[in-house]
Amino acid sequence: MDKLKTLNEIYIEINQKKKELIHFFKEKGFQYRCGYYNQHSVKVDNEWITEEYPIPVISMEQIGDLGIDISHIFFEIVVTREQALTLDFEKLRPYRFEVYGVENFLNDFYNETLPLQDIKKKIRRSDEESIGISFFFIIDEPVDQIGNAVIDIHKKIILKERLI
Repeated sequence: MDKLKTLNEIYIEINQKKKELIHFFKEKGFQYRCGYYNQHSVKVDNEWITEEYPIPVISMEQIGDLGIDISHIFFEIVVTREQALTLDFEKLRPYRFEVYGVENFLNDFYNETLPLQDIKKKIRRSDEESIGISFFFIIDEPVDQIGNAVIDIHKKIILKERLI
């Protein structure tokens, strides 16, 4: 019974955050679908681990996926190699983010320990056709801050895509 109680306590908080985020994006007119997915890989203390438990993920059409995990919230987008090479990653600096290969997600092009100016050089040297960009937020961050950040990030990336 203790395990069940612990799980419920964790999921009550996660589901509340999910509902608040859905409400935010619904009010802004975004199309979305939501599901629960497990087998996410996350880095903890510089070591990759697989999360066996399911977390809610809000998929927003033509924008990206917003996942609500136990300790953080992440926003993931995927762009083509060509799109990634045109992005001004400096404009994304206000946010905590990582850039990596989609085929080989362990192929880090950028994280907080790597220089920002090397991203494009690393992408050019790779065989990756699709590039993932993940942004991270603390779980207790206000929903409107997270939502507005996602909208801002999307604008910075989509505006660049239109120039391609």
